[in-house]
Order: sequence, then structure tokens, then C-alpha cells
Amino acid sequence: MMSSLYLDSKKKKNKTSARQTAIPNRAKKSNATEYYNFATMELNDDLVVEIISYLPLKLAVQCKVLSKNFNTRISDLKFSQIWFPHQKISSTLFVYHSYGPNRVHKISINPPFPTTHSEMFLLPDHSSVLASCRGLLLLVFLKFRNFCVFNPITGAHQLISYPKPIHEFMKFRGIGLAVDYPTSDQYKLVIVGKLAEQQGYKFYVFSSERSGLWHEVRFRVNFINLAQCTKPVYVNDSLHWLRSDGSVLAFNTKREEAIILDLPAFFSHHAPIYGKLYPGFDTWLGMAQGLLTLVCKFRKSTVIAAYDYVTSNWRVSHTLDNFMGIPVWIDSKHVLFLEGSYTKQHRYLYVYDSENNGYKLADILNQNYIINNDMCSFQPTLASVQTTRLDTLSDEHLPVITATLDELRQFITIDNQ
Repeated sequence: MMSSLYLDSKKKKNKTSARQTAIPNRAKKSNATEYYNFATMELNDDLVVEIISYLPLKLAVQCKVLSKNFNTRISDLKFSQIWFPHQKISSTLFVYHSYGPNRVHKISINPPFPTTHSEMFLLPDHSSVLASCRGLLLLVFLKFRNFCVFNPITGAHQLISYPKPIHEFMKFRGIGLAVDYPTSDQYKLVIVGKLAEQQGYKFYVFSSERSGLWHEVRFRVNFINLAQCTKPVYVNDSLHWLRSDGSVLAFNTKREEAIILDLPAFFSHHAPIYGKLYPGFDTWLGMAQGLLTLVCKFRKSTVIAAYDYVTSNWRVSHTLDNFMGIPVWIDSKHVLFLEGSYTKQHRYLYVYDSENNGYKLADILNQNYIINNDMCSFQPTLASVQTTRLDTLSDEHLPVITATLDELRQFITIDNQ
């Protein structure tokens, strides 16, 4: 009797235990099914693209490998227009023509200061960086007789043959790159030449819209040489070159028309340092706060003026106490001044603080960083580049250029977005 009751009790326990163990198993199976359904659920592509647009640029580019669809979506100009407003991008200053045109230094400006430095990059002989505009670099490979438009972030590049006649290229003193990103994915390469008998200027224009062809635009006006040691500034759809008399040559890349911006009226109110103006040595052109900006050093003060395209006049924005520094960089955010001799162990980099109307120490540079005012700024973007093949380049030369661009890309993108 006792054994019978024991067996009945044991059977009931086993059944209860079986039921209890079955419940967690069913729960595990249900959770696994739900997890599988979630993992295989098709996400909304627009939502994923929106999320990617908040990533740093290098990570956003890496998301191209997710699928062909995402590769297309991220490469599209519409993604650039979504991504761009979400980013707080630091500027990077490239210093070159240090002991030769093929040596490139990089100084990253990451407010708040101080700055950070990186190693020097050595381009092949007879090669240099000519210009930078909205995330694209313009290089020249003199040995292979071509230019190169290059995006260091995406690696895309286009090789462009010199305009003809080739012998005139060596006379050109003005060359600029105009990029419309993020409005469009088009860009233009513009070279300034001189009309015969100094009757004006001629512009050789290469457009990414015209299947790799150069065309010429003429502008008859009183010819004056372009200032040395200055680079063109792209603002208001125009490339601007400082002339040796202090006026500015402006070429509108949309209408392909040129004008001369007159001398600022304030020139006559100040005494030049050397008795007369020497643009490129005491007058510099750049862009600040989205405006064409002129920085002029006189005997007693430094004047910063912006050009107003509505009134066609220069407007003085700041008059500063003078000091020994020279402006080495003018971009959309900062005007940087460098103080100190090349013979000194250290040189001091200052930024103009508009709120306090004074100079703020940005960094102390080692003498190894040879800085001059022949430099350009770079900000990483997804600006598109044409990838057409250059027929005039031999197969043996192409690997040299490709390897150079790959090394330059690594140099630029390390410790950067």
C-alpha cells in the first residue's frame, strides 16, 4: 500500500516537473522565433540613411559596403546634402612649398585650441598641391603633364591633361578650383593667362560637365600682374585673384564672365609699411564668415575688410593694433597670424578673436614646421569626382600616380574624420 502511494506520488511529481520544464522551453523557443523575426526584418532604408548621416565621415563611407543599395544612396548628392548640416567638421591646414613644392605638412585646427600636428608627406618630384575647395584637392604632376582633382576621403580622382598650347602653361601664374558641393556635384578648373600685347586676360576653363574638354574665355581690360604668394578664393560663385595693385580679378564660374573689383577706399587713409603696397607681402585675400575678405597691414594698424557684392564696395569690419605677425590663413572661421622669425626655435600662431578685438595664442610651433602664406585649408566632404580615364597617360605611369594618391589619402585621413 505504501509503495503504491509512493509510486503514484512520484508519477505526479514527474508530470509536474515535466510541465514546469516545458514552460521555459516554450518561452525560449518563442524568444528565439521573435529574435529571428527581428533579425530578418527589413529596415526602412530612409531611416538607416538618416542614422548614417549622423556618423563621422569615415564611418559613413564605410557603410557603403552594407549593400549595393546603400553604396548608391551614400554616393548620391542627396546624401551629402543630408549629411553636411549634421556635422561639426574641423578644418585642416596644409602647409606646402617647404624646402620645395612637393613637401606637404598638415596642421589640424580643432577648436578649442591648441592645434595638433602630424608628419610631413613627400610627393614625387615635380608634383605639388595647387588648391583646395570644399573637400577636393587640385594637384599637378608636371612629369606626366596632367592635373588631378582628388577627394582624399572617398579616394575618387580625375586626371586632366594640360590645356593646349602646352608651352603657355609655364607662363600661368593663376590657377584655381571651383567646387559647387553640396549644391551640385560639378566643379571647374580655371587657369589665368595673358592676352597678347597685355590687352587683358584669358581663362582656360575645364568643366566636369563637358566631357573633359578645355575652352577659352577672353576678358579685355587693363592688364596687371597677379600678386605673388597668394591663392585664389572661391566665394559667391566666383574665383578671385589679388592683383599686384591691390585690386581683385574675379571670374564668375557660372556665367563665365570676369570683372575687376576696385581698390578699397581705405587704402588712401593709411600709410603703407614699405611706402607703397605690395600685395602678397602686406595684403592678403581670403574668406571669412562666408565673405571675400582682405587683410592689409599698414604702419600703425591692420585692417580687415569684407567685399559687399550688393553695393560693390569694400566694408571695413575690424581695425586692429599692429604687431609683427602676418596672416597665414584666412578661412570661413578664422584669421590666423604667424609671429616669429624662421631663425628662431619656436614660432607663435595667433588667431584673431573678434569678440575681444584682439589676438589669442593658438599654438607654439616648432621650427620644423616651416609656414608661409602660400597654403590652403581642407575640410573632409563627400564631394563627387569624375572617374574618366586619361588616354594620354601611359600604363606604366598610372600606378605611380595611384600609389601617390593612396599614400596622400592615408596621410590626410589619419586622425581626421
